[in-house]
Amino acid sequence: MSTQNIDLEAMRAAGVLLKEAQAKFKSADIENLATKGLGVVLEQGVYAGLLFFYSQPDFNAKPDKKKGADLFVKMLVTLSNDLVKAPAEPRLDWQKPLNTLDYVANTVCQNIQQAIWVKTVWEQTLTYVRYGAKTLDKAGG
Repeated sequence: MSTQNIDLEAMRAAGVLLKEAQAKFKSADIENLATKGLGVVLEQGVYAGLLFFYSQPDFNAKPDKKKGADLFVKMLVTLSNDLVKAPAEPRLDWQKPLNTLDYVANTVCQNIQQAIWVKTVWEQTLTYVRYGAKTLDKAGG
């Protein structure tokens, strides 16, 4: 584990997701996904949270039917990989669910302190995305 400012990392990750999502998706859809995903992470942990986002229809949907779950997976996996480096090369590919789930199970959750640390960052990030999307919706953009 690092001594980096995890709140700052959460803010940055949420900002990146919101900027990318703003042009493609409705703010209400992003807020809804963040709220549901946060509930899963809070109650069940990071592995279940990742399963939740992977289970959304975005991965098989046409572009006009997507709701943004793929952005959440990309953000959370990238954030996790920045916090807990994947041991194998090449760089972790978030579009491959089995490899990503294996990375979470065997690297991120390798020890309880690390798992709690990553879970805390995910919770904070999803909270920022949730309220950021709500703010964008109220601001009309």
